[in-house]
Amino acid sequence: MEAIPLKSCVSTLDRSKQTPRALGSTAAFPPYGPPIGVAAARLIARGVQDEAGKHGWRMTVAVVEPTGDIVLMEKGDDAQYGSTQLALDKARTAAIYRRSTKFFEDQVKDVALNMATAAHMVALDGGMPIIADGHLVGAVGVSGERSEEDGQAAAAGLACFYRSLSEPGLLPQSSQGRADA
Repeated sequence: MEAIPLKSCVSTLDRSKQTPRALGSTAAFPPYGPPIGVAAARLIARGVQDEAGKHGWRMTVAVVEPTGDIVLMEKGDDAQYGSTQLALDKARTAAIYRRSTKFFEDQVKDVALNMATAAHMVALDGGMPIIADGHLVGAVGVSGERSEEDGQAAAAGLACFYRSLSEPGLLPQSSQGRADA
């Protein structure tokens, strides 16, 4: 297990600058890439928990591979028990549908009720795909507070990851490069 210097990751990702793919538009979906590893997942979790700590939020974070299989799960101190499964479900939704769970939340709000019944789909903000070098390498899911705050913390985790992409060994060799978001 390699050690990656975990500098504080307290600035957040500007969600307005994310690509349409990350937010779930009808643009072409990114192809799947090699799965994210534990070191990168820890970095994302650190960014999420740093953001949560700034606001006194109690959160659980899950990071999954493109298949939806878990890479890392971290339950913050005193986070509600229901958030554990919900964080994992948000991450899986973002991975298997290759779009943010915020997209689904907005669709349900706009009365697209068919979205509320899709298999293995959570329509609450807080799940976001992880895009590196134009490929989906995983997804993050966050739960514990209001949907909007879960999304904010997930974006902070991704921002931490994207700022650190140049770190050697953070991603498999074929995924080293610049993130799309």
